[in-house]
Amino acid sequence: MNRRTFVKALSGLLAPTGLPTKGFAGESSLTVEAGSAELLVLTKDTFDSQESPRIGVVTVGGAGRAVLFSMYDKLPHLRRSIAIDFNPASLEVVAADRKVLLGESAAIRHRDTEVPRIFHANKAKAEIHEALADLDLVFVVTGIGETVRTVITHLVAEVLRENQAPFISLLNPVFTCEGKTAFEQFYRGITSPLFEPGLVTVDLESIQDVISSGGLLALGYGSASGVNAAESAALAAISHPLLGMHRLRSAASILVSIEGPLGRSMKIRDINTILTAIRSPIEDAAYEQPITFGATYNESLTNEYRVTILVGGVSAEGATAVL
Repeated sequence: MNRRTFVKALSGLLAPTGLPTKGFAGESSLTVEAGSAELLVLTKDTFDSQESPRIGVVTVGGAGRAVLFSMYDKLPHLRRSIAIDFNPASLEVVAADRKVLLGESAAIRHRDTEVPRIFHANKAKAEIHEALADLDLVFVVTGIGETVRTVITHLVAEVLRENQAPFISLLNPVFTCEGKTAFEQFYRGITSPLFEPGLVTVDLESIQDVISSGGLLALGYGSASGVNAAESAALAAISHPLLGMHRLRSAASILVSIEGPLGRSMKIRDINTILTAIRSPIEDAAYEQPITFGATYNESLTNEYRVTILVGGVSAEGATAVL
């Protein structure tokens, strides 16, 4: 039983009837009863036995591979990294847990047309399936090359849909530190509420809800320190080039990840300030869903807040995520 199932079950049992609960400090189980009928039994291993979400990163082509090359040891909680490319020399130098070469090196050359490239990519589908198996959340980083975008990335997306694995696809058009830094920020912002301690955590299903809400995804990131750090970080995330007010206002679902200083320095009122800054611009829009949020501690922060916003259901107009 996961946490969300437990909360729903317990709320459903207790809210309508005020059913009593019994359990004693130090005991290994809690039983919820209605009269003599036992409805729910929880053991001390109910949550401890839950396996952590398995996070994967897939890089496609040279630009995507460049991100993984410099970020491999900077992505906490990463379960598996997969590099996919037509170029065997490129795969040789990249640090990845799995490497998928699309076709034999002698058959894949720059003068080849798209037809043999599509053929060799599809031949590797079974290998891609195996490399992506059992992942719960996947980040796909790709370049802007025509073959990469139209052939390989679509094939990876098809495999992930068949595996029923939610994924976030990011376009990295240049070999610059900006793209690498942006990916690390987005990765940490989205995954930290799943693993790190804090005031409010987020489960995998909450992220899945945003990803599966239809339309396209958009991301924004901001950080600030000093006076009014919380509000400034939220406004910076909203105005991020990959998000912007127009995408936020057209979203069907919103997830906010907040990273703040460890201990009492992170205050509930600061979290409320961040959520208010994000909610205010959409109060007169069509958005009616509650904002899902997580607030976790980051021991490297002293007087700084970092805010990551993931929105789903964005219209196709100008919503492509480019690092």
